[in-house]
Amino acid sequence: MKVYGSGAVCLAHCDGSSTRSDVPLLVKTVTSLSGSSKEGRLELHLAGGFNDESKTSHKLSLSILGILFQLTLCVIMAEVYDSSRGLVKVGPCRWSPNLDIAFWLSQDDDTILKYLSTSPLAEPPHFVQHTKTTIQFLLEHPSSDGLFPGGQPQLYHRTETGDWERVV
Repeated sequence: MKVYGSGAVCLAHCDGSSTRSDVPLLVKTVTSLSGSSKEGRLELHLAGGFNDESKTSHKLSLSILGILFQLTLCVIMAEVYDSSRGLVKVGPCRWSPNLDIAFWLSQDDDTILKYLSTSPLAEPPHFVQHTKTTIQFLLEHPSSDGLFPGGQPQLYHRTETGDWERVV
């Protein structure tokens, strides 16, 4: 959750055990971090979850949204696609160099699932390969400055063949 007027950010892992009390606390915490600044929209981003037989993540997401609705908050999704210009905006993202992550590239699949997944039994078949590819990417780009010069996003448009091409 982020308050854009102040830049205050709060991150939470909701597992359903105390959602009814945790979500209002999250809102209270992130707004209190804004100090006297009352300007700016409040944004919530829900990420993660998995599609299990009992639909646990689906129910939890609906519960979180319901609680927020009861708190009369406006939930706004990130602005990713500019339909008027036909552009997809990526980032900017920031990360710090961490060469220690190279350790994970030499680990077996079970170890990666056990330690890098919150839901090892529910991960798709490509999870480990995707994780290793991501780690390799971070090692090849130890700083975000080269991909997002000046903190600017990357913009992409769809070509006539249906591929996405970076707008320079």
